[in-house]
Amino acid sequence: MHFRRQLPTFTLSILIICLVAFNVNASSWGQRGGVIHSATDKYGGNWRKLSSTQEGSIEQLIEIVSTSKLGIQLIDKARLRAAKDRKRLEDVIDSGDASVTDTTLVRKFNPSSPESVRFETRSKVYIDKSHSTKNAVLDLIHELTHYIYKKPFNPYLSDFSISTFLSDTIQGKGGEVDAFLVECRIGREIYGLKSISPQCLNILNGEEFSRELALKEFYKLGVHYDQFKHAVNKLGISHEIVEHSSSEDSSLISSAWSKPYPVAVIEEFETIMTKVCQNDLKRMTYLKESQSRSIASTNKKVAQVESKFNARCRSYLD
Repeated sequence: MHFRRQLPTFTLSILIICLVAFNVNASSWGQRGGVIHSATDKYGGNWRKLSSTQEGSIEQLIEIVSTSKLGIQLIDKARLRAAKDRKRLEDVIDSGDASVTDTTLVRKFNPSSPESVRFETRSKVYIDKSHSTKNAVLDLIHELTHYIYKKPFNPYLSDFSISTFLSDTIQGKGGEVDAFLVECRIGREIYGLKSISPQCLNILNGEEFSRELALKEFYKLGVHYDQFKHAVNKLGISHEIVEHSSSEDSSLISSAWSKPYPVAVIEEFETIMTKVCQNDLKRMTYLKESQSRSIASTNKKVAQVESKFNARCRSYLD
């Protein structure tokens, strides 16, 4: 049996606008005390039927997660995270075709000075609309871990590389390993050891879920091992990452790519970089248009930006 989970998605956008700086002060949330004992059926039926409205169903999922002590902590942290964006947690969660944490990176620049760039991110958690209540609860736990802890990456920065992307996505803070462990721990508190997934049982070491075993599980590549090794040599992926990989069959498969996570992450990286370079090509047009009306020092900066663009994006725009 394979455990299929979609990688967090990342949408790239460009806004050509005049920038306005502002500060947002996040409100604080108090501790909510003991475990909530939910009367909701936490197993069967489609989760969207927990209430007559979708918002009500989302509230019921949150209530079920809060029947766990660790779940209460997770929900409280998620509320704090949402409050930083002046949102309620319930407004951050929605139904979708797959369970995923979707982050949009918006790049802002003024056409009159396209060399000056600002970024902002927006995140949304989607829960598979076809899921049973139990699977929706487990997915919510998993996705909220990404939402709370995973720092959004910025592929426009020069230090964005396949090695850092692969490491951050799988074993980084708030990455797939962390989300899997939190899902297993809270899932056991809610549903009991006998009702958790075989994948969680695979990483159980005594009474604790093992991060080391989880990491090994994510880097089991099966028939994709040779493909991964080829990509390692081609892309120069760091040895520290490669040493985790093995040719054993894995039960952890990316639903988006139907492949083990390391292979899926590499393909996702190439998709992201293609989009980044297409967007950068648009910005280069504005830079060149501004070059003729700029002073010499600015023109020199434009030339430097163009040189870096060509070095980084040549292989993604062929």
